[in-house]
Amino acid sequence: MTTTPPPSPTQQQQVQVHQLDTLHGVYFPCIQSILGVILFLRLTHITSQAGCLFTSLLILISSASTLFTWSSLSAIVTNGQIESSSGPYYIISRTLGADIGCSLGLLYYIGNTLSCSMFVLGAVEAVQHSIRAYYARWGYGFSGHVFRWDVQVLAIVLVVSMAGCVHVGTKYVTLFSNLFLGVTLASVLCMCVGCALFAMGLDDGNLQPYDRSFGENLWPRYEPDPYTGMIPNFFSCLALIYPC
Repeated sequence: MTTTPPPSPTQQQQVQVHQLDTLHGVYFPCIQSILGVILFLRLTHITSQAGCLFTSLLILISSASTLFTWSSLSAIVTNGQIESSSGPYYIISRTLGADIGCSLGLLYYIGNTLSCSMFVLGAVEAVQHSIRAYYARWGYGFSGHVFRWDVQVLAIVLVVSMAGCVHVGTKYVTLFSNLFLGVTLASVLCMCVGCALFAMGLDDGNLQPYDRSFGENLWPRYEPDPYTGMIPNFFSCLALIYPC
């Protein structure tokens, strides 16, 4: 009868190298999820439509939903023995049973799939805004569309690129995510610097006179969408900001 020898300290050290620490496995992904492309593209639109007070209420509702969800998951984790490599679906299915775990796992999969598609379309929209702003700086009018199906083609290219990055290994996923997080934090820093320069009177920006009145932007003022013509309401704004 042959027995497998226990792993040597060198092998154990090599296994531990591939595991993510708290910073790269918890804090950085959470910051990336909060500071997503949807927040950058939709928060200003929602604030202009719903006003500062109702936008704050929308953020409070979304944050409360997330807080209750993760409080329940934390209660499950801290009241049982959980394997180190297990995810949310494993924890729920092994704790609450296969029936509830299957239902929640299906919703979890659909939520991740839809959020991925929204993030990809948001990235494509950001590219279009950048191209449009570049041509507008030189006095050329450009809609941002290169050909008819350019949005779909660019979205497919992004999805295939992300799938290839995930297929190669989590090490490269972490590497690229840290790079993108650095770009995101740099853009947030630029916005803070811009606010400081505006407060000191060193840069007026592109604000109109009515934009400088805080009371004018305090309450909702729903206006038709320039592309669809539909007038948003409180719940449509909630649907926009909730995935953030």
